[in-house]
Amino acid sequence: MIIYQVLYIVSTFILIYGATDIYNGNRQSAKHRAFALLFLVMALWQQAALVITLLPAEQAEYVFIYGMIPIIMIAFMLLLHAICLFTGVYTRKYSLLFKLLFIPPLVNIALFPLDGWLYAGDIVMFEHHALPGPGGYINFGCMFVYMMIMIVLLLPKAKRKHRPSQILLFGILAHVTWVLLLVVAGELLATVHFFYAVPLGINFWAVAVYIAIYKYGSLPSYEKKYRILFEHAPIGILNVDKDGIIHEVSPRAAKTMDRPVQQIIGRSLFEWCDEKDRQDLFEQYKEHYRIRKPFHQYEMSFANSRGELRHISISSDFIEMSGEVYQLLMIVDITEAKQRDEQIRKLAYYDYLTGLHNRVSFQNAFERWKREKAEFALIILDLNDFKNINDRYGHLAGDETLRHFAGWLRRCVDPSDFIARLSGDEFVILTPKADEHERLVKSIREGLRRSIELDGVLLELSVSIGVSIYPHDGHNMDAVFKAADDRLYEDKRAYHDRRRS
Repeated sequence: MIIYQVLYIVSTFILIYGATDIYNGNRQSAKHRAFALLFLVMALWQQAALVITLLPAEQAEYVFIYGMIPIIMIAFMLLLHAICLFTGVYTRKYSLLFKLLFIPPLVNIALFPLDGWLYAGDIVMFEHHALPGPGGYINFGCMFVYMMIMIVLLLPKAKRKHRPSQILLFGILAHVTWVLLLVVAGELLATVHFFYAVPLGINFWAVAVYIAIYKYGSLPSYEKKYRILFEHAPIGILNVDKDGIIHEVSPRAAKTMDRPVQQIIGRSLFEWCDEKDRQDLFEQYKEHYRIRKPFHQYEMSFANSRGELRHISISSDFIEMSGEVYQLLMIVDITEAKQRDEQIRKLAYYDYLTGLHNRVSFQNAFERWKREKAEFALIILDLNDFKNINDRYGHLAGDETLRHFAGWLRRCVDPSDFIARLSGDEFVILTPKADEHERLVKSIREGLRRSIELDGVLLELSVSIGVSIYPHDGHNMDAVFKAADDRLYEDKRAYHDRRRS
């Protein structure tokens, strides 16, 4: 007897552990909750059997009738409910009929206190048999029907070699076989000891369920789902704590950051960011974390292991793991996209030959300056005799001359000035220092007095310049530009007059 009591206790603890493990695997899954509750009820079944062995036979009768038998019926109902969830019965057309199957045993349990309902006469545990009453036949009938339904539900999937279904089916059949063998052996050998082993048969159920869940993933847990997504997601995933320390790195994230996983875990997310932006980014991250505000396509730049600047887009959400809140960052490498955007922007707003702003960029800048500045100067510049350079030395020499001139203009202007090439050899400068434009013009002219050498040929360059002031020469771009253009041509005529004289 002591051996059975020890086995009941050990079985109870194993079942409770299994219930906890299954429940924590996915608390929001109806399947996990059903199987976890089944394990708890089976643990109660073992405890009821233990109590029966500890009490005198007359008292054990009440535990058997009002404790063990209701627990057995509840266990069968939970098993059927779990199998229905597992096989998707509740999503089928006649799901209501399956739910009605749970009414008879519940009504029967409620009628147990009636005299003669469960057994026709008094029973003394393991001393003699009493004939079943109406409730006893209902119990046996419900258990038999439940077993047949579960077998019918699992059999089609088992025939298709669905391993979890085969294992669950084997667990049910093993339990039935165990009970039948013990009952027959007890009757033939006229001993009660075999009957004490009957409750241990539910462990066939438990083992089958546990194997189906964890070996074959019939009930994928959050952890397993998370791990599959984490390892194989097409985007990088980082698991980061409140201080920005990285705790987990997916293979894609390590590839994006161009560093081994071991060199990333335990380091700060902002360690590889530009130093001047690091503190601001960290403060922004902490604020988002404090108010639980996820990032949405937030762009961040960092240097990879080769010192190359990379750009990533970050979206995030918050998760709780082991009682701690972490931020799950999903990162996408957008470096190539940023480079393409930059190329497109340069083509749209910059001159391909000189790298200066182009006409579109100039027009935008003029309108912006007009809104923001009370006064500024527009300077138009045109190289003299540039056509002769193209005709005499070729277009490559002409391009090199334009690049040389653009470089000189960059050196002459201040950072606050705007410079652009409109077309051919025509350039413009916007300067907010309208009253100092003469100094800038003088600086440009003096620099061009020195000859330049192109492929062994010395060239002397000169430039015609026209200046207008906004708003004195007009209140829109056309008027201001025309005023400067007119003065440019006056300067150009003066240049040709000097050449002829």
